[in-house]
Amino acid sequence: MFVAVNERPRGYRMQIRSLNVLDVFPKPKPDALAAIVAALHEKYRDRTDMIVLRHLEASCRNRLLEAGFRRRNFESPNGWLLDRCGLLPTQDCYFVPADGDWLI
Repeated sequence: MFVAVNERPRGYRMQIRSLNVLDVFPKPKPDALAAIVAALHEKYRDRTDMIVLRHLEASCRNRLLEAGFRRRNFESPNGWLLDRCGLLPTQDCYFVPADGDWLI
């Protein structure tokens, strides 16, 4: 399993230390993702205030909510898909926006 993360200050005065999960390969099942996040918490507990995961499938999101994570909804997306020819799937699709590269 490959897990890519970065550490970034966030907040109004950059006082919040965040650990951003950029990529996990291969795509983990919900219980495996919960174990990965627990290991990240253990490793970075003295250097970070929060762990950030984005664009999770519902099953992974629900598993992390069960583990005590909190979900923050965003009012607008950080990307769009333009499909003029109607070729993209319309349900049960899972797009990863550049594997978190926009956070680097």
